[in-house]
Amino acid sequence: MEKQELSAEETETFLQTVYKLLDEFRNIKFSQENSEREVRQLDKLDEYLTVVTAFCLKDLNEVCIGEPRNKILSFWQEVEKYRASRFPVKSIEGESKESTFLMRWSFLKKFVQSSLFLDIRYKQGAPLLTHSIYGSAAALSMLFATVVAFFYQDRYGSLSRNLFFALVIAYIFKDRFKEIVRDWLSNVIFRRWIPDRRLFIFMGKKKVGCAKENFGFVSLKELPIGSKDIFQGDNCLLSENFQHSELTPYACDSIFRYSREITLSASEFPEEACLIDIIRFNVSEFLHNLGATSEELPFFCENGKSPKGEKLYNIYLFRSFCIGEKSDSEVIKVTVNAKAVRRITIVKSFENGMSVLENRGKFIYT
Repeated sequence: MEKQELSAEETETFLQTVYKLLDEFRNIKFSQENSEREVRQLDKLDEYLTVVTAFCLKDLNEVCIGEPRNKILSFWQEVEKYRASRFPVKSIEGESKESTFLMRWSFLKKFVQSSLFLDIRYKQGAPLLTHSIYGSAAALSMLFATVVAFFYQDRYGSLSRNLFFALVIAYIFKDRFKEIVRDWLSNVIFRRWIPDRRLFIFMGKKKVGCAKENFGFVSLKELPIGSKDIFQGDNCLLSENFQHSELTPYACDSIFRYSREITLSASEFPEEACLIDIIRFNVSEFLHNLGATSEELPFFCENGKSPKGEKLYNIYLFRSFCIGEKSDSEVIKVTVNAKAVRRITIVKSFENGMSVLENRGKFIYT
């Protein structure tokens, strides 16, 4: 970035404008007309604006020289003192303060951007375009079949142009109607009886059971566990004024569900048989798309150089099983960076059983 020649007056005017905007907003936040919930919401926005201001001052510090740079450093120091006093960062065990700040900043951005930016709702593909393409393919297929049929009818029977076009159009709509009904019946009505994959279990050469597997995406509300139980391990990322239940809807980008229903023939096993079901989860594909490994922070330093924090991401694994009328569940948090798994912690343990992680005592990663 090129160094900018700004006058001391221009810099002072800019900084005074920023200070005035922040001061007016904070006066609104502490207004007696606001309810307790509104104060909490405004407090989150206050931290967001404070950090954004610090980021902007950090960028200006890098391109300005002379007296304007000294004024920016002074104001940046004031902003940093306010942030540290009002919104202190509590480090996670085993992680640096910088990494903890970046994770908390990610949560905060999602919370604020949910109101300031457009809402993205995911749907499967482009149904209209997809059906149009399929309809075109069906039309070409029907055109070939109809030409062949009419060729022989022309030689051995009567030919009707109206019938030709009627058959083509009718076939297009018939084919699309068939696909729509098929998707509705298979994915909505009979989804339970049409698994994505079926497994057959053998002991030696004898079949002793079978399993049905299904894959798909679900929302946080569809999980049979409260969001507070899933994200309770992240409470240390938030200040005392933060209610984490208000941030959790924005903490999950997507939830992938894998379900397996296993049916076994008990008569085929010994009375004291012990069965272990192993599920392997590969996180390498997630790591390939994480991008940057670190990011500069808006922390004020005397030398004017901002420290860098390692970017960490959380993957939550919710495991639930049901055997007859008995059920149990656990929540495991996998913390990763762009290179490897950093840490695995148990957020919610099984109530009646013991986790595999607890049995092993530790987790080794490379």
